[in-house]
Amino acid sequence: MRGAILSTRDTETYVTGAPALSLFGIPLCHQQNTPRVMIQTGVLPGECWAFKGSSGSVAIRLLGHVHVSGVSLEHISSLISPTGDTATAPKDFSIWGLTDLDDEKPFLFGNFVYDNTGSPLQYFEVQNRVKEAYKIIELKVHSNSGDPEYTCIYRIRVHGSLSKM
Repeated sequence: MRGAILSTRDTETYVTGAPALSLFGIPLCHQQNTPRVMIQTGVLPGECWAFKGSSGSVAIRLLGHVHVSGVSLEHISSLISPTGDTATAPKDFSIWGLTDLDDEKPFLFGNFVYDNTGSPLQYFEVQNRVKEAYKIIELKVHSNSGDPEYTCIYRIRVHGSLSKM
């Protein structure tokens, strides 16, 4: 389901020093993906939102009020990684349902572990079910797969059914 990025709270986007475009070896501009890339199609190397460190969060407004049944996270495979490494993949993460960005009692859908040695696209069924439908979910990454500098989220998908509200 398509949506919009509402907030990354205090999570900082990671900026690499590598130029995205150069002419005769002279750097002209640097590429910096916004968090929006996570909810768009495409999972080629570099088509991710990179954030500083191994933990961070992002709040996403869904298409409508959704009865969430699961989420999918996607990272590139080591087979297409330019370095053969996927240590920037998220590892421990949780998914929360929010009524608004300042929700003091968000609902925990579950705590999950992404396996960077498994399939690039992994589905996680919610551990805690609830009758309420949510228009906002928050992805909280608690650790990554070993990279000390940054973490990359290539794609997140929220699965469920739209509420008939």
